[in-house]
Amino acid sequence: MQAAEELFAASGYTAVSMSDIAQRCEMSKKTLYELFSSKEELLTGLIADVEAFPLSACEEDDADPAKALRATLTAIAHFVLSERHINVSRLVISESGDVPEMAKHYYEQGMLRGKKMVVARLRQLARQGSIALDDIEATADMLFGASIGLFLLTSLSLRTRPNMKQVEKRIGVVVARFV
Repeated sequence: MQAAEELFAASGYTAVSMSDIAQRCEMSKKTLYELFSSKEELLTGLIADVEAFPLSACEEDDADPAKALRATLTAIAHFVLSERHINVSRLVISESGDVPEMAKHYYEQGMLRGKKMVVARLRQLARQGSIALDDIEATADMLFGASIGLFLLTSLSLRTRPNMKQVEKRIGVVVARFV
């Protein structure tokens, strides 16, 4: 998958053939097709691999609601702002018009999954009586957008990786407004 990821990043998904990938892997096309029945299946596997966020990073139980929420958002920020995640996000964005199923898979496995982690943390804090929220889903969207969103958009568009100390500082400021 690494060879495919590199080729897709360099040339775009539609421009890369299974022959190109097999050649880069120094294997026959037949062997590659034994591993992945199609280029779409390979891409789906690549996206699943990239979006395999370690859920345990967000499961830490903490009596301090601000600390717990900061830990969850910080873990998500380090993941979504990683170079690999940014590169695959760019690939999905650039190819989504030609391969809409890729965009849907990415959205479901990545974006929705990340939001569910924030929602789960907020629900946990609400059950503990640490916070009171009318709309947890909207709050999760606002927390992500206010704390990580601009850094993500900047990374995607300017191809620069943010200073994670600045990201963590922003997360602290945003969480302080909510908790």
